[in-house]
Amino acid sequence: MKLKVYILLLCLLFPLLYGTPAYTASPGSTCLNFLKIGVGARAIGMGEAFVAVSDDASAFYWNPSGLSQLERGEILGMYVNWPGGMDFGFASGALPVRKSGVFGISVVSLSRNDIPGYDDGGTVTGNVGVSDTAVTLTYAHKLTLNREKGRTFHAGASVKYIGEQLSNNTAIVYAVDAGVLFNFSRDRFNIGFSAQNIGGKQQYLSTAYPLPSNYRLGFASRVLGDDLLVAVDFNLPNDNRIFMNAGFEFRINNLFALRAGYKFKPVNDDLDEGLRCGLGFLSEIVDVDYSYAPYGYLGDAHRFSLSYRFGGAFEKNLIFEKIDNYFLKGKRYYRKKDYVRANKTFNDVLVLDPDHKEAKEYLGMISSTVKDIKVETYLEKGKNLLEDDKLLKSKEEFENILSLFPGHPQAKAYLEKLKDKIVVEKQKMADIMFSDGLEYYKKKQYEEAIVLWRKIRTIKPEHKDSMDFIAMAEAKLDEIKKEKEIEVLARKYRDADILYEKGLKLYERQRYDRALKTIEEVLELNPGHEKAGELIKKVSRKLSAQYCAEGEELLEEGSVEEALEKLEAASKLNPGNEQAAESRKKAGEELRVINREKADGINKEALLKYSDGRIVEAIELWKKALELCPGHVNVRKNMIRAQEEKDKQ
Repeated sequence: MKLKVYILLLCLLFPLLYGTPAYTASPGSTCLNFLKIGVGARAIGMGEAFVAVSDDASAFYWNPSGLSQLERGEILGMYVNWPGGMDFGFASGALPVRKSGVFGISVVSLSRNDIPGYDDGGTVTGNVGVSDTAVTLTYAHKLTLNREKGRTFHAGASVKYIGEQLSNNTAIVYAVDAGVLFNFSRDRFNIGFSAQNIGGKQQYLSTAYPLPSNYRLGFASRVLGDDLLVAVDFNLPNDNRIFMNAGFEFRINNLFALRAGYKFKPVNDDLDEGLRCGLGFLSEIVDVDYSYAPYGYLGDAHRFSLSYRFGGAFEKNLIFEKIDNYFLKGKRYYRKKDYVRANKTFNDVLVLDPDHKEAKEYLGMISSTVKDIKVETYLEKGKNLLEDDKLLKSKEEFENILSLFPGHPQAKAYLEKLKDKIVVEKQKMADIMFSDGLEYYKKKQYEEAIVLWRKIRTIKPEHKDSMDFIAMAEAKLDEIKKEKEIEVLARKYRDADILYEKGLKLYERQRYDRALKTIEEVLELNPGHEKAGELIKKVSRKLSAQYCAEGEELLEEGSVEEALEKLEAASKLNPGNEQAAESRKKAGEELRVINREKADGINKEALLKYSDGRIVEAIELWKKALELCPGHVNVRKNMIRAQEEKDKQ
């Protein structure tokens, strides 16, 4: 009860303020007014009444919480040649993440690049550009309050970066948007509220101007079997009085949409009022929308939007979706007084949800009107479909009659007649498909043939010839696959032989480094290449001896680390190279002595810093000393003592 009272008060609050003369500031008192321009041709076509709808990727602008209604990823783009020669564009993308909500980003831009520029003397200096840009990051989340009734609560918030550029001068400001949306019954009645452009001020010379903030409250409802969506918004901006938007969208078979609405006149704003209208071409994946809006003597704005949906539905329960679709379809039939089809469809609802109260109510109403239903009309339609050889549709028509009038003799008789005809038609169809499959088979298009023959199995599972030929075609495909594998293997072996010859020549020219890499490539292509296996042993021994000689030379020159690296490589190439092993041991001992001396020097430097009270720097130096000489006892003791002293501070 408290919730209902709260909702009622919320619904009355904004309409009661409509017409009041007071407002926060006068028109023209805000900056960055491109933020007022609505986005999405669909929303504009509905008179810009969208805060309680916000079920597409334009919700960034109208109500960020609406993004959480998206079941799939969505991208939306819009462009309009704005009055005054400006280019206005909007692009957004939103992605639902399982159990985490919906994340999104949008960009809106208004620009012009051909404004004449002048110097202090009034001389034309060329064209300058001006642009306004806003980048928005949004997060929205949905809470299911009652899954059976489809009651949900949505919340969302956005962070905006807003930039304005005139020639080489740039100004930046940040703002936030927030919104909530209550869905009371599977999108059939919504209430939405949003706060827009709440944030700092932008500095112009010595004056700071506020952003054009706006508070919206809206209501939306689906009627006429959900084909008609009606919406009303109330707006409270910070530079004008409260004003209202209203509009509707009428969908035809979810393929085409008609939209119209009205933006009612705010104070001192003759340009931004009046009729809006639009069209939409709809599909499961792509929607194309258009809207028209007049702006007085500035001209008209024609917006075009393209939205693309991708990915699968994360949250929507597919069973509930199917129930909803059947129920809405049944309501449409009932409204058209097509009680036979309505009866069949509502029974389909009860198969999925036996406790569906509304479907039962409709079935009760249909039962009370059975005596008024003219069965002859449906029988005639079924007969006409039968005569036109539309057998499946005819069968459905007679089955619908029997679902409402069980045992109807004429409907039963026609169904029996249809069974024989359908068997004959299935046989004809199977024969045609089998013949087409044979043509593909003769042309060695085995995959296409298999597809056709498998379709035969769906209409005539006992069709033996198709089963036999599928097995033959699959055997042919296996042969082709093996031939290709043999061909690929043969190509690899040929490439390996060519590389082997190249590697052998490099070996003979004593280019052992390159020879080793080449022979390794040979063995990758053909691991069983015997000649390459023998050659790589020879190359490794030669290269090991070469690295050993180079390492000993570096050791004599005092480059101990480089010498050790070479000698380790020599031992790795030929573990049996005793000379390399001895020299590596010698280099290792010399390196340990050198590192000990370096560690001693670092230890002294660290002690000086420690005595000066620079404990942190001393600890870092002792760490470096231990990296050089991990077993240096004095260094370790000094570092532990310093660390303990640091911890006490």
